[in-house]
Amino acid sequence: VKKDSCKIAKTMQYSVPDCHAPYSWEAEDMGSYSPGWNRTKNVNGSKTVLTPWHYQTQAKLRANPVWGGLALYKGGGYVVELGPDQKNAS
Repeated sequence: VKKDSCKIAKTMQYSVPDCHAPYSWEAEDMGSYSPGWNRTKNVNGSKTVLTPWHYQTQAKLRANPVWGGLALYKGGGYVVELGPDQKNAS
């Protein structure tokens, strides 16, 4: 869920520095990150390199929505190929 996707009362902002709304397709975070989950900035004209920190769409992954414990989740996400066996996955 996107950071700051809900409002925090001014009197609580010192105690609660950021807020995340309940999951919804509209609030889903599809941003690009760098290692450590630090937000990256898009550079005009640059190609996105597929890494575990770049969101891939449901269409790109050829996936379907998935029912989870709380909601129906989009079929997209952050993906990394682990390899054919445990040695390569490490």
